Amino acid sequence: MRLGKFAALFFVVTCLVLLLQSTNASASQPPRAAAPPVKHDCPLKDNGLESHKSHGPRSHPFKVDAAVPSRRQRRSVEDTPHIETAVTENVGVPQGVNKSHVPEAEPRPQERNSESADDEYAKHLEVVADHLDLDIGLRSDDDFGPSSLEVALSSDVAKVKEHAVITIADVERVARLTLQPQAKRYFFSGADRQQTLKENTAAFRRLRFRPRPLVDVQEVNMTTTVLGQRISMPIGFAPAAMHALAHPHGETGTALAAQEAETVMILSSFSTTKLEDVRMRAPRCLLWFQTYMFRDRALTEWLVKRASRVGYSAIVLTADSPVVGHKLEPVRNRVASPPNTTFANLKGWPQASSSKSNSESTHDKQADEFLSRSVSWDDISWLKRISGLPIVVKGVLTREAAISAYHHGADAIIVSNHGGRQLDGSPASIEALPEIASAVGGRLEIYLDSGVRSGADVAKALSLGARAVFVGRPIVWGLAYDGKQGVDKILEILRSEFQRTLQLLAAEAAGTVMILSTLSTVALEDIRRRAPNCTLWLQTYLYKNRALTEALVKRAVNAGFSAIVLTSDSPVFGHKMKPSKYRFSLPRHLRLDNLARSMAEANAAARTAFDSFMDDLISPSVVWSDIAWLRRVSGVPVVVKGVLTLVTSFCDLIVMRRHALAEAAVNALRSGAAAIIVSNHGGRQLDGTPASIDALPAIAAAVGKRLEVYLDSGVRTGADVAKALALGARAVFVGRPVLWGLAYNGRAGVCTVLDIFRTELERTLKLLGCPDISVLSQEYVVHKDYYSSYHYFNSRCHSTSENDRIDQLNSTMDIKHFR
Repeated sequence: MRLGKFAALFFVVTCLVLLLQSTNASASQPPRAAAPPVKHDCPLKDNGLESHKSHGPRSHPFKVDAAVPSRRQRRSVEDTPHIETAVTENVGVPQGVNKSHVPEAEPRPQERNSESADDEYAKHLEVVADHLDLDIGLRSDDDFGPSSLEVALSSDVAKVKEHAVITIADVERVARLTLQPQAKRYFFSGADRQQTLKENTAAFRRLRFRPRPLVDVQEVNMTTTVLGQRISMPIGFAPAAMHALAHPHGETGTALAAQEAETVMILSSFSTTKLEDVRMRAPRCLLWFQTYMFRDRALTEWLVKRASRVGYSAIVLTADSPVVGHKLEPVRNRVASPPNTTFANLKGWPQASSSKSNSESTHDKQADEFLSRSVSWDDISWLKRISGLPIVVKGVLTREAAISAYHHGADAIIVSNHGGRQLDGSPASIEALPEIASAVGGRLEIYLDSGVRSGADVAKALSLGARAVFVGRPIVWGLAYDGKQGVDKILEILRSEFQRTLQLLAAEAAGTVMILSTLSTVALEDIRRRAPNCTLWLQTYLYKNRALTEALVKRAVNAGFSAIVLTSDSPVFGHKMKPSKYRFSLPRHLRLDNLARSMAEANAAARTAFDSFMDDLISPSVVWSDIAWLRRVSGVPVVVKGVLTLVTSFCDLIVMRRHALAEAAVNALRSGAAAIIVSNHGGRQLDGTPASIDALPAIAAAVGKRLEVYLDSGVRTGADVAKALALGARAVFVGRPVLWGLAYNGRAGVCTVLDIFRTELERTLKLLGCPDISVLSQEYVVHKDYYSSYHYFNSRCHSTSENDRIDQLNSTMDIKHFR
């Protein structure tokens, strides 16, 4: 009995042992074969990040051949093996990038320095994949065991992620995930507690639009000029250091994008590409060069002269950086420039080569070694003298600083807090803009940077007084996203958003100027209030009572008018026979609102006899020195209207030179006028004076490059506009056609007149084969006698050679417009 019990117990134990052995054996068997490999293309293909050493081998995108389970399946299986992926040699290397700069394929597990780094990187890639909704490719490798996950960020952006990247914020999110930690800390950091950094974007969000309904916005004009040079939209590239930290295309890719978009780029003096190389690779780009005042002034001079020599169009002086701002995140993490990333423009300068190496010093400390603590407003004139270029002062945040910049000769200012990277607690740029525009608007050009993240932000800045905006971080995000193509994407987003905003605001006529007469029947303040976004200039005479002139001018400036137009051809009112015969007087339902506020008797007198009333009002003693007086009392540019070339006879024309013909224009220039209007007052003053269009060429030749030349009188078609522009006018002003439009259908009638002019001008340019008004020149227009002159010389010079006949014909070209 007892032996039977022991036998049964032994049998049970034996069965348990055998069962355990069977379980262990099944557990030790290899896993079942994976599904057949699937080719998997993921976003951000060919963005060139793999060609930049500073990113390290793990950040480089590539294609993956792997068995790809769904994310839900991966998350449900705890023991999914980690498999190494293979890199195809030189996949996605951008054209023009040296293949030697492409890192080697990801090393096998035993070659890695740290398993903990593997695990950390794998977690980071999982986060990236989750955020971008990507699948992670896996395959087994029995010989070497599991390796880290590799996320495939390499598919064609335009084809795969177009639906997901719609705004600048979308590009920013991708940049945050793809930039290396050091680059991310550098580009995204702000000074101290980052109050100003956050306020830059928050301040834009606090602004609200006031749209205008029922306006035709089929065509929107987004072009503008900066320092006299045309750009396709009021959006440029702000200076930012070390673009190559974001992508190997670096500043070259950025400049190429700006060139194709026909906009302006400001190159940082701390760029990773030499200023000469940027110019060479983007020869048609409008480039400005940013500099600091360095401790060694010879370094500043060396850089500025190099920029001037290779064709940069302006110098941008950063005025808010006597020291580098204190940024906590880069300091805590010792953000240093990678070993292969250098300040390319400083190569060859002794101090640069002797400063601490990149591995020993953070970027900010390196920059701080160079900056001068003793910078003054007088440095503007010094920079102008050594460069021969316009000077733009960047970092202006107060009206006092703006006025100082103007008085010391700056050509433009950038309202900027350095992207929140310098003095924490300074105001957002967009909130500082209105007081600055009020103080110096019209006297110098005002731009803005810091906080611009959408086309709507651009419209807000322009509405508050900026001529253009510059964007910095969004350009870097575009580089990180897809190199030069990523910057193109940023510009495409901003352009589209800006155009849509203008259409919704009904601001299609941006760039059109109205000159309001002091004899208007609506007060100038009411005009400004009802058309707050219109560019307005005030026309005035010099009245016998100078206090009246001064009061009108100051009212205009206070109301935001940006220029004063002085009518110089009316010491007395012209004699017009029909109004005199029928004694024209002001109708009783109208009044001269601008004068009634300072002269109670003005309206009664005007209703008696308008011309005699004006003769009593206007001063006959007007001289060129009055321009300086007007500039002083107004503080805005003065435009002189009524400049003409007066020629007594055709014989005089033959013997006189062009600069002599334009004596009035030269006097206007010497007296400080900002521009002139070639005008005979619509034929309403001195009868017998030349047509404005006949006087234009000599005046444009004499002063056209030193001040702006406009034209009025006789413009009736878009073809007339093209002729005036070809002969040297920068723009034309129309008078009677606007009145005819008002009589036709009020405001809608004026819109009709402008539409006709626009359509006719566009058609004329197309038929001329002229793609852009900026290239119009005298080659497109000749006087009708040109052809008869040719036949005349052809018949008189039959005995001379063909070349002699051409030379004789060319010798008459100076007078062909006046016959």
